[in-house]
Amino acid sequence: MTARDRIFERIRQSLKRESPEPHWLHEPTATGPEFNIPPNEPAAMLEAFTNELQSLFGEVHAFDSVNGAREWIIKEAFPSILAPDCARLKPVLDGIQNVQWIGKDSPSRAGWEHAACGITPTLGLAAESGTVVVAADVSGRAMSVLPPVHVVVATMDQLLPDFESAVKMVRGRYGGKLPSTLSFITGPSRTADIEKILVLGAHGPKRLAVLILPADSLPPIEIGRSASPPG
Repeated sequence: MTARDRIFERIRQSLKRESPEPHWLHEPTATGPEFNIPPNEPAAMLEAFTNELQSLFGEVHAFDSVNGAREWIIKEAFPSILAPDCARLKPVLDGIQNVQWIGKDSPSRAGWEHAACGITPTLGLAAESGTVVVAADVSGRAMSVLPPVHVVVATMDQLLPDFESAVKMVRGRYGGKLPSTLSFITGPSRTADIEKILVLGAHGPKRLAVLILPADSLPPIEIGRSASPPG
């Protein structure tokens, strides 16, 4: 039997087995999703988001203050950090020396490929799937995909119960004029295409850490701050 024949034989055998049902925390209905975590219970949404993201090899760190998040970043000792030059991140990264702030009209990308960490804000977090929503006009494009570590800064009031709510939030913010890039990130980059061996960091960051701060502890997100966002 040739290698080609063996591959087709494995496919034939696999097709004989029933596939498992998709994993859903709710069932779609005519009136919208029935999610088992009420949207007005932040603690329950935080627990669901944490469980989902951690099951996908992501990290969630909740802090009582901005200082707690800043101390975590300092303790991680990233040798170099890329961050969009926005008011949302200034309190968290205040005093950290190795941050390269990327302005909306940054003329150069020199050194970006050597950055150890990219730190970005988020538009929102979907608890159901452990998903982070990132937009180019807020966070740029490169900072969430180029460095090997992606750190997301969020607040408790950005937690949403499900994916549908996240999409509704995006539409509410932008209307019919979406940013040039909109990403829904669920865990670090990974693949199991080769021999079904899971590899992290296949097409992007191999580590994703979400830092969650108290509601209203940071300045508001600057929507549409750049027509030609950095990266």
